Amino acid sequence: PGWGWARKAIASLFSAGFQLNTAPHNLRERAWAIVAELTRDPDPAAGEEGEAHEPATRAINTVRGEAMHAVVQYALWVRRSVEALPDGRAKIERGFQEMPEVEAVLRERLEDPSLAIRSVYGQYLPWLVLIDPAWTKAHVQTIFPTADANRLLWEAAWGPYVVFCSPYNNVFESLRGQYLVAAARLGAPFSAKPGTGDPHDSLAEHLMTFYWRGWLRANDDIWKTFWANASPAVRRHAL
Repeated sequence: PGWGWARKAIASLFSAGFQLNTAPHNLRERAWAIVAELTRDPDPAAGEEGEAHEPATRAINTVRGEAMHAVVQYALWVRRSVEALPDGRAKIERGFQEMPEVEAVLRERLEDPSLAIRSVYGQYLPWLVLIDPAWTKAHVQTIFPTADANRLLWEAAWGPYVVFCSPYNNVFESLRGQYLVAAARLGAPFSAKPGTGDPHDSLAEHLMTFYWRGWLRANDDIWKTFWANASPAVRRHAL
């Protein structure tokens, strides 16, 4: 019916090549040129995503969404190759300065209204922190916009993050404000569901983990807000 399936397959192939570290590093520029082009693909089209769609599932079934997965895998692939150099440790600490092409696309796609595209940022948030913690912390409010008018965008990013990602201490430090927002919003169901798992139950798992690690205390606003707003079912899941 068209070339959409072929383009998505190309994005998937590149993503797998980067992830498995089988892509030749001397083809970095050529590989990136293709991936960058796919991040501008019209699929998913604006206006096609209703509330019933699962953004994270939709992302892997669209060209632009799969290309964004490839962007993050490309960044991690570059990071591994740079780290192997004699002066690699100093270079990887430069974060996106070592791969400005990635930073440019991530910044550009943050203006994308697609819920599917936004879900990719949430799903890979810990790896964005790994690559460039300063950049990620500076863009947390853009990735997870908390204004009521942007509720669906927030859900599209937060749901995949809290469901698919393990609770990492270094990520928690960057997301304290978002955990507080999530705890305050426990009374409302998600419209943009992550496709698997329950974001409220996953929030409980994250917070309980941070509590027993000592990153949360009983007098912490996040902790108190969670117990004040969690339903009996979510409280039971936490315990």
